[in-house]
Amino acid sequence: MVGQSNSYNTLPKGSTILVTGANGLIGSHCANQALQHGYKVRGTTRSLEKNKWLVETFEKKYGKDAFELVEVKDMQHAGAFDKAVEGCSAVIHVATVITFDPDPENVIPPTLAGTREILKSAAKTPSVKRVVYTSSSGALQTTTDKPITVTQDTWNDEAVRLVQDPTLFATLPDPVKSVTTYCASKTLAEKACFEFVEQEKPHFVLNTVAPNMNIGPTIHPTQPASSSAMNYIDVRDDGRLHLAAAIFDDVQGERIWGMAGDYNFNDIIDEFAKKDPKWRDHERFEDKRDLTVYDRSRSIELLRRLGQDGFVSLADSIRDNIAGEYPHPCAGEIC
Repeated sequence: MVGQSNSYNTLPKGSTILVTGANGLIGSHCANQALQHGYKVRGTTRSLEKNKWLVETFEKKYGKDAFELVEVKDMQHAGAFDKAVEGCSAVIHVATVITFDPDPENVIPPTLAGTREILKSAAKTPSVKRVVYTSSSGALQTTTDKPITVTQDTWNDEAVRLVQDPTLFATLPDPVKSVTTYCASKTLAEKACFEFVEQEKPHFVLNTVAPNMNIGPTIHPTQPASSSAMNYIDVRDDGRLHLAAAIFDDVQGERIWGMAGDYNFNDIIDEFAKKDPKWRDHERFEDKRDLTVYDRSRSIELLRRLGQDGFVSLADSIRDNIAGEYPHPCAGEIC
């Protein structure tokens, strides 16, 4: 393990970080990483009643005063996050619409509204030094079968074009409509973040993190995780990259890539087969690969500054994801 960096120039340990959507897979790991590194966390959820497990889990691990959960029923409402942001030094905005509804009107307006509300609340709160927005690889591109090199200026304008052309959009199958709508929502929301900073000149620094498919253990063993060829990131690394974007002084105005490497479903079958021989005879899929080229050097650097050797491997991530079936020391714990 690489030694942990002490360069917390922006946020002193003990500062409070707001994590929206803290009950979700990515949000819970963002909260967990912040807590592990000595920060306090205030999380938001749409229902306190349904998410008592999160409070109990973090209290057991970090003590009673490290984590609190507050309710924000509708992030679209004006001032929805005002009270939640009070006294926070950083904001990690994970909450979004991930219903995969094929109708853009049910996804894009609430996603944009929630994003703008958190930015406005942060801009009204003098204590906030950083805002980190959870974007997606979907904000970069939709197709992965062409050798595209992703840069800081790469955007999924094709998805936006499709949702804005009703005639063309209507020709797409529903599953493609759902993915295209989600990609367009993340593209437009991330762009809106940078436009807000450019136009409003707030006092805080904005960074974004764009992860691909998250794999790895859930924070609590009884809580469900989220569900071709694509890139992956271990959800714990995703949380670490969000934390790095919130605390390191030299990370300013950046888009951080949360892609550890490419994989397809055959790779997952191979990992399962190492644990259980019956998987060796499982049906195989076309061996496609994600040909997108990402410069991962900045992400690896940030992970190392947080005490990691780099990205968690696909094998280790899958192992911990199935820890409930194949016992591992992390099973049932916050790893």
